[in-house]
Amino acid sequence: MVIYLLVLSLIAGGAISLAYSLVQNSLQQKRIGLYDARGFYLVLLVFIIFVLTSLAYFWGEARFEPSPEQLSESLIGVLFALLSCLAGLAYGLIRLKEANS
Repeated sequence: MVIYLLVLSLIAGGAISLAYSLVQNSLQQKRIGLYDARGFYLVLLVFIIFVLTSLAYFWGEARFEPSPEQLSESLIGVLFALLSCLAGLAYGLIRLKEANS
């Protein structure tokens, strides 16, 4: 279970940092404005959330046997992926800045 959550966190961290760097790079090169950059970042993170939670669910169902008396591991993975992406969304929306010059 620990390896499952660790791999999910690595995938989430990589995808979120890639999305943030792409949007921040476009913002620094003045191809888009700050308002548009935050919108693009939100859309990118919604897509990442969809893909990562789907991956977490199906990978969790394939890896662990479901037991009816306890919370399933795939649901824990989905919630973990969702919270990781929402934390990345909050971080990115606060930290996006326009170029000063």
